[in-house]
Amino acid sequence: LSSFSVGSVFKRLIAASLLESGINDFSCVCKGYTDIGDVRFYCNSKEGHGKMNLQKALTYSCNCYFYNASQLINPKNYLNLSASLEFGSEIKLAEGIVANKGILPSLEQLKNSKGAVANFSIGQGNIALSPLAVCNLYSAIANGGYYYSPTLVEGYTQNGKYCKTLIKEKKQVFSKETAEFLKGALIQAVEIGTGKAAKPTQIGAGGKTATAQTGQYSN
Repeated sequence: LSSFSVGSVFKRLIAASLLESGINDFSCVCKGYTDIGDVRFYCNSKEGHGKMNLQKALTYSCNCYFYNASQLINPKNYLNLSASLEFGSEIKLAEGIVANKGILPSLEQLKNSKGAVANFSIGQGNIALSPLAVCNLYSAIANGGYYYSPTLVEGYTQNGKYCKTLIKEKKQVFSKETAEFLKGALIQAVEIGTGKAAKPTQIGAGGKTATAQTGQYSN
């Protein structure tokens, strides 16, 4: 319920925003780093991944792809999708059980800095979310693009009468086609990508690896 640095699990939100904006054929060459302005941003592969499209970038978690692709659309798209998943808001599971609202950059911060967008695209920089909030994104992927606000209590009794908890209606935050694409990429990440060490021996699975820098260091 507390908020933490996010890392590459956030790339699925960027990917969903790109797909919903009609950008699914962008490709670039990852050489291990990308220069944005006078700042060099590095990939998780020092040698580079070579030519990347969105499918490969999600499978191998290529930072350079997202540094570049994230610049193609208005940052407002990312924040709108974040808001629809309740990122940046407290999430009430039950009375007295509330997930921290976390931290998101402002639209002004993203509009004024390509570097901020690059960091945001891989879940770094001025961003922190609770594990519950991140699960909301992956739940929407699993549910065909529909988001269900999570709750712990189905109902309660009052004076001997059962009262069902009022649950928010589901809402579609991205298309079924986008959800299917992202599900396929999650499966590929476990089958052949960065998550293959976690591949089950008898059943299939999808998943996403992540490493986040917290800015805290000890000698």
